[in-house]
Amino acid sequence: MLRRFGYLVVVLVIACGPNFPSITPVPAVDVTLKGPGGNISFLSLVREHKVTLVFFGYTHCPDFCPSTLHRLSETFNELSEADRGRVSVLFISVDPARDTPRLADDYAKRFHKAFRGFSAEPAVVVSMLRSYNRLDVVPGATRGPYLVDHTTSILWFENEMHVKNIPASFLVSDLLADLRRL
Repeated sequence: MLRRFGYLVVVLVIACGPNFPSITPVPAVDVTLKGPGGNISFLSLVREHKVTLVFFGYTHCPDFCPSTLHRLSETFNELSEADRGRVSVLFISVDPARDTPRLADDYAKRFHKAFRGFSAEPAVVVSMLRSYNRLDVVPGATRGPYLVDHTTSILWFENEMHVKNIPASFLVSDLLADLRRL
């Protein structure tokens, strides 16, 4: 009987817990990103909202980037107006050779008008990814069509700290549940 009760408690704790567990928090790095309006501090972007979801990708990506941004858009649309005001989504290009700040921003906005896109120097992108223990970017060719191997997880920032990694295969309902817990 006691064993069954203990099992039930464990199941309830897991069921009621966050869908995406927290990690050891890592401070947001203060690097300069290039936006359509000029240079901007990443730290200042993270400070603008309660939660900032950051996705590293590129505009020529044939699969993960559009599907992930589409699901982020679905999630964002399901939030109440008040919750949308507390969450931001940033797209940071890992392909600055092709993705200008304007192109990155236009691409992000194709998925949702509130999403913002940025570019950065390759060394800045690699530095950011390493700071958050994500895989390095493997640059593509510089001529002709090419792919860029990159991390596909979404980084969750809260209180100027990277606190969660959301896998690219996330379910809209799971991310929505975590965002609504704020």
